[in-house]
Amino acid sequence: MLQTLRLESDAQVKAHREDGTQEWLTVPFAGGGTTRTCNLKKLEGPFDILGTASLNAGEYSQLRLVVDNARIYFGGTATGEGACGTTLATPGGSGVTSQTLEIPCGEVKLIHPFTLTVNSTTTIELDFDGGQSVRQTGNGRYMMSPVIKILAVKTGS
Repeated sequence: MLQTLRLESDAQVKAHREDGTQEWLTVPFAGGGTTRTCNLKKLEGPFDILGTASLNAGEYSQLRLVVDNARIYFGGTATGEGACGTTLATPGGSGVTSQTLEIPCGEVKLIHPFTLTVNSTTTIELDFDGGQSVRQTGNGRYMMSPVIKILAVKTGS
């Protein structure tokens, strides 16, 4: 039984500014950490903050999530930790096995234009579909083609 699906990253979320500059801006991880590990099985339903930043007002065309390492764990017992953190413990107990989860390009591209306005807070909600994202290949390896979509872009004061 699949117990944990972990993604680890030491690169930040990136936002692409569209209006004239064409620059990529880094969004630091929440809590100020330089790494972020998420157990995507625990994100079925609850929300977690991935990153926060003060970005200039303007037009943005997409977000990118860079993933450095992914593992899939079978068996054992879940840890009592939250869904995301600077580090997460691996599942405990007997019979725990794991395999590397290959992500072909190492990043997830979320193409969805949005506008940031002056003196406001914008929240972008993402939805990860784990059941559609992971598949076992014919030679026993596991591949991940992340199915993540932007559910909503909300702006408030």
